[in-house]
Amino acid sequence: MKELLFTGLLFAFFTACQLGGKGSSSMNPLVDFHSDKNEIAQESVGIKKNYEMPPIDKSMQLPNSLVEISGLTFDASANVLIGHDDELAILHFIDFEGNKIASKLKIGDIGDYEGVELVGDKIFLINSGGDILEHDIDDGNTIKFKTGLNANNNVEGLCYMDNKLLIACKGIPEMGRGQNFPGCRSIYSYSLEKASMGREPFMLLSFEKLRDYFGRKATGGMIKRLNAFAPSGIAIHPKMDDIYILSHKGDLMVVVDAQANIKKIYLLDRDDHMQPEGICFDTQNRLYIANEGNGSKPVIHRYQF
Repeated sequence: MKELLFTGLLFAFFTACQLGGKGSSSMNPLVDFHSDKNEIAQESVGIKKNYEMPPIDKSMQLPNSLVEISGLTFDASANVLIGHDDELAILHFIDFEGNKIASKLKIGDIGDYEGVELVGDKIFLINSGGDILEHDIDDGNTIKFKTGLNANNNVEGLCYMDNKLLIACKGIPEMGRGQNFPGCRSIYSYSLEKASMGREPFMLLSFEKLRDYFGRKATGGMIKRLNAFAPSGIAIHPKMDDIYILSHKGDLMVVVDAQANIKKIYLLDRDDHMQPEGICFDTQNRLYIANEGNGSKPVIHRYQF
């Protein structure tokens, strides 16, 4: 009888703590990947080799001005990365090959900025509440506009695809009333042509789908990592058009196509990625991941993809 009662209570506890739903926390209370790293590392060792990242091609340690680097994009015309601190609207033009900051540009006031993207002669910088700064490189003017998302969505990623900006949300997936997407994270799209936001998500990614990708191979530790999924960055592969979604929580990188079909899930090594926040590709299909300092030095790692 006692064993039956304990089993029932345990089932109720896990059921009550499932992610998703309107008004729920953006974080799963069951998940604290970094607190039991050793346990998870041991449980996932059997499948890690199939899903680990390729070797780091090159790294660059960043200055303290980028200790909280968030967004990352690539400027092919100048062969530089563009990054920013999440507190200031100051763009850092990063000469990755030369291991130096080439220049800086202030385009706005203090705010919680989480993503940056270069599109033609314009640089877009988004904050956690969904407001976007649009800076025109040619005339130097900056305008601000709203997307309709808010702080509860906790915007964390920005990238460009097919004349629209894709906006990844770390928080609740719903944009407004009448929506209910339990157990999911969302990506919305802002049309640059129409200067308007689509009310329905461009893409929903469910925790169930992430878990199903590993099937029976997923151990308890792996499930904790997958349940922690919360986008912290997003980028498009320039050749394959696959969407790469970075998640600091759980230390994951999820690759999907435009229909949200999962093509790959990479397990990031926390020794290399203390807090992965920014992600982008260059024109040679090389992947860059920017990591906040989080008690150490901020760093960008490059991978050959």
